[in-house]
Amino acid sequence: MAKLNGGSESVSISLPGWLIEIIDQVCEEKDLNRSVFFKRASKKYLLELLDSSDLWERIYQDMKDGA
Repeated sequence: MAKLNGGSESVSISLPGWLIEIIDQVCEEKDLNRSVFFKRASKKYLLELLDSSDLWERIYQDMKDGA
């Protein structure tokens, strides 16, 4: 597992065009770029999925330790 301060990695995803249009409109209104939008959305969704604080703390600690 990567360390928390291990830098960035680029990813490529495919989304429906209509969804990209909505995301772009939201980004423009909120003065965000797509990268910031997807980082925030990913973090928020992960927090919802990892609703067990024990699991979240274990994953976070593993990343912090560089395990």
